[in-house]
Amino acid sequence: MKKIIFLILVLVSFTVNCQKASIDTVSIAFKAKLFTVSEYGVSDKNQVIKDIESQKIEFLETKYKKFLFMKILFSQPYRLINSSVNTLERNCYYYLAFGIDDSRYYRLGGFSNLDVDSFFRDLELREEGIFTDIDNGKEVDGIDIYCLHEYYKMNHKKRFRKGFNCFENCSDGTQTTIEIH
Repeated sequence: MKKIIFLILVLVSFTVNCQKASIDTVSIAFKAKLFTVSEYGVSDKNQVIKDIESQKIEFLETKYKKFLFMKILFSQPYRLINSSVNTLERNCYYYLAFGIDDSRYYRLGGFSNLDVDSFFRDLELREEGIFTDIDNGKEVDGIDIYCLHEYYKMNHKKRFRKGFNCFENCSDGTQTTIEIH
Protein backbone atom coordinates (compact mmCIF):
# COMPACT_ATOMS: atom_id res chain seq x y z
CA MET A 1 0.00 0.00 0.00
CA LYS A 2 2.87 2.39 0.85
CA LYS A 3 4.45 1.68 -2.53
CA ILE A 4 1.23 2.60 -4.35
CA ILE A 5 0.87 5.86 -2.41
CA PHE A 6 4.53 6.69 -3.06
CA LEU A 7 4.09 5.93 -6.78
CA ILE A 8 1.00 8.16 -6.96
CA LEU A 9 2.85 11.02 -5.24
CA VAL A 10 5.79 10.68 -7.62
CA LEU A 11 3.49 10.67 -10.67
CA VAL A 12 1.52 13.69 -9.44
CA SER A 13 4.75 15.56 -8.70
CA PHE A 14 6.14 14.69 -12.15
CA THR A 15 2.92 15.84 -13.86
CA VAL A 16 2.88 19.17 -12.00
CA ASN A 17 6.54 19.85 -12.86
CA CYS A 18 5.95 19.01 -16.54
CA GLN A 19 3.04 21.43 -16.70
CA LYS A 20 5.20 24.23 -15.28
CA ALA A 21 7.85 23.58 -17.94
CA SER A 22 5.48 24.25 -20.87
CA ILE A 23 5.71 27.67 -22.51
CA ASP A 24 2.62 29.81 -22.99
CA THR A 25 3.48 31.30 -26.38
CA VAL A 26 0.11 33.08 -26.65
CA SER A 27 0.86 35.16 -23.54
CA ILE A 28 4.45 35.72 -24.63
CA ALA A 29 3.29 36.92 -28.07
CA PHE A 30 0.62 39.24 -26.60
CA LYS A 31 3.11 40.89 -24.25
CA ALA A 32 5.64 41.21 -27.11
CA LYS A 33 3.02 43.02 -29.20
CA LEU A 34 2.47 45.49 -26.34
CA PHE A 35 6.02 46.74 -26.86
CA THR A 36 5.00 47.94 -30.34
CA VAL A 37 2.04 50.19 -29.49
CA SER A 38 3.99 53.40 -28.97
CA GLU A 39 2.18 55.13 -31.84
CA TYR A 40 -1.30 53.86 -31.08
CA GLY A 41 -3.38 56.89 -30.14
CA VAL A 42 -6.49 56.70 -27.93
CA SER A 43 -9.25 54.09 -27.75
CA ASP A 44 -11.25 52.03 -25.31
CA LYS A 45 -9.55 48.99 -23.83
CA ASN A 46 -11.56 46.43 -25.83
CA GLN A 47 -10.56 48.03 -29.12
CA VAL A 48 -6.93 48.28 -28.01
CA ILE A 49 -6.91 44.56 -27.15
CA LYS A 50 -8.48 43.66 -30.53
CA ASP A 51 -5.90 45.74 -32.38
CA ILE A 52 -3.02 44.20 -30.46
CA GLU A 53 -4.30 40.66 -30.98
CA SER A 54 -4.67 41.28 -34.73
CA GLN A 55 -1.00 42.18 -35.22
CA LYS A 56 0.96 39.63 -37.22
CA ILE A 57 3.69 37.88 -35.23
CA GLU A 58 6.04 35.12 -36.25
CA PHE A 59 8.18 32.99 -33.95
CA LEU A 60 11.56 32.55 -35.61
CA GLU A 61 13.47 29.28 -35.83
CA THR A 62 16.59 29.24 -33.66
CA LYS A 63 19.31 26.92 -32.47
CA TYR A 64 19.27 28.56 -29.03
CA LYS A 65 17.45 26.58 -26.35
CA LYS A 66 16.98 29.30 -23.73
CA PHE A 67 15.49 32.01 -25.96
CA LEU A 68 12.49 32.55 -28.23
CA PHE A 69 12.72 35.08 -31.06
CA MET A 70 9.81 36.99 -32.57
CA LYS A 71 9.20 39.19 -35.58
CA ILE A 72 6.18 41.53 -35.44
CA LEU A 73 4.93 43.43 -38.49
CA PHE A 74 4.43 47.16 -37.98
CA SER A 75 0.71 47.46 -38.63
CA GLN A 76 -1.00 49.82 -36.27
CA PRO A 77 -4.13 51.88 -36.49
CA TYR A 78 -3.76 55.32 -34.98
CA ARG A 79 -7.03 55.94 -33.20
CA LEU A 80 -8.11 59.52 -32.56
CA ILE A 81 -10.38 60.75 -29.78
CA ASN A 82 -13.19 61.46 -32.28
CA SER A 83 -13.22 57.71 -33.20
CA SER A 84 -11.62 58.21 -36.60
CA VAL A 85 -8.66 56.04 -37.52
CA ASN A 86 -5.45 56.83 -39.35
CA THR A 87 -3.74 53.62 -40.41
CA LEU A 88 0.01 53.88 -40.32
CA GLU A 89 1.57 51.60 -42.90
CA ARG A 90 5.29 51.00 -42.94
CA ASN A 91 7.19 48.08 -44.34
CA CYS A 92 8.98 47.48 -41.05
CA TYR A 93 9.32 44.76 -38.42
CA TYR A 94 9.99 44.71 -34.70
CA TYR A 95 12.35 41.99 -33.46
CA LEU A 96 12.29 40.71 -29.91
CA ALA A 97 13.94 37.93 -27.95
CA PHE A 98 12.39 36.30 -24.90
CA GLY A 99 14.57 34.70 -22.22
CA ILE A 100 12.79 31.54 -21.12
CA ASP A 101 14.63 31.20 -17.79
CA ASP A 102 13.78 34.65 -16.44
CA SER A 103 10.78 35.63 -18.66
CA ARG A 104 12.61 38.72 -19.88
CA TYR A 105 12.06 40.50 -23.19
CA TYR A 106 14.85 42.06 -25.24
CA ARG A 107 14.17 44.63 -27.98
CA LEU A 108 16.59 43.77 -30.77
CA GLY A 109 15.33 45.73 -33.77
CA GLY A 110 12.71 48.17 -34.99
CA PHE A 111 12.62 50.12 -31.72
CA SER A 112 14.16 53.48 -30.81
CA ASN A 113 15.63 51.97 -27.65
CA LEU A 114 17.33 48.58 -27.85
CA ASP A 115 18.37 45.93 -25.33
CA VAL A 116 21.31 44.54 -27.31
CA ASP A 117 23.79 44.85 -24.42
CA SER A 118 21.68 43.04 -21.83
CA PHE A 119 20.63 40.47 -24.45
CA PHE A 120 24.22 39.46 -25.24
CA ARG A 121 25.27 39.42 -21.60
CA ASP A 122 22.40 37.01 -20.87
CA LEU A 123 22.91 35.02 -24.08
CA GLU A 124 26.57 34.47 -23.27
CA LEU A 125 25.63 33.31 -19.75
CA ARG A 126 22.92 30.87 -20.85
CA GLU A 127 24.09 29.45 -24.16
CA GLU A 128 27.38 27.60 -24.33
CA GLY A 129 29.83 28.37 -27.14
CA ILE A 130 27.55 30.78 -28.95
CA PHE A 131 30.30 32.24 -31.10
CA THR A 132 32.69 29.32 -31.31
CA ASP A 133 30.45 27.44 -33.74
CA ILE A 134 29.93 29.98 -36.52
CA ASP A 135 26.98 28.99 -38.67
CA ASN A 136 27.05 31.88 -41.18
CA GLY A 137 24.78 33.98 -38.96
CA LYS A 138 21.97 31.41 -39.20
CA GLU A 139 21.54 30.92 -35.44
CA VAL A 140 18.20 32.72 -35.65
CA ASP A 141 16.15 32.63 -38.85
CA GLY A 142 15.68 36.21 -40.06
CA ILE A 143 18.11 37.84 -37.59
CA ASP A 144 21.75 38.48 -38.35
CA ILE A 145 23.04 37.67 -34.88
CA TYR A 146 26.59 38.65 -35.90
CA CYS A 147 25.51 42.14 -36.91
CA LEU A 148 23.97 42.54 -33.45
CA HIS A 149 27.10 41.08 -31.81
CA GLU A 150 29.34 43.49 -33.74
CA TYR A 151 27.20 46.39 -32.45
CA TYR A 152 27.38 44.97 -28.92
CA LYS A 153 31.20 44.92 -29.05
CA MET A 154 31.44 48.60 -30.13
CA ASN A 155 32.17 51.30 -27.58
CA HIS A 156 29.64 54.14 -27.20
CA LYS A 157 31.66 56.58 -29.31
CA LYS A 158 31.87 54.15 -32.22
CA ARG A 159 28.16 53.31 -31.88
CA PHE A 160 27.28 56.98 -32.14
CA ARG A 161 29.51 57.47 -35.17
CA LYS A 162 28.45 54.31 -37.06
CA GLY A 163 24.84 54.04 -35.91
CA PHE A 164 22.73 50.90 -35.71
CA ASN A 165 22.30 49.29 -39.12
CA CYS A 166 21.17 45.74 -38.29
CA PHE A 167 17.46 46.63 -38.53
CA GLU A 168 15.35 49.56 -39.63
CA ASN A 169 13.89 51.69 -36.83
CA CYS A 170 10.10 51.55 -37.25
CA SER A 171 9.71 55.08 -35.82
CA ASP A 172 11.86 56.45 -38.61
CA GLY A 173 11.10 56.01 -42.23
CA THR A 174 8.22 57.06 -44.35
CA GLN A 175 4.66 56.36 -43.51
CA THR A 176 1.44 56.20 -45.43
CA THR A 177 -1.58 57.51 -43.61
CA ILE A 178 -4.99 56.22 -44.65
CA GLU A 179 -7.82 58.06 -42.95
CA ILE A 180 -10.87 55.98 -42.03
CA HIS A 181 -13.94 57.39 -40.28
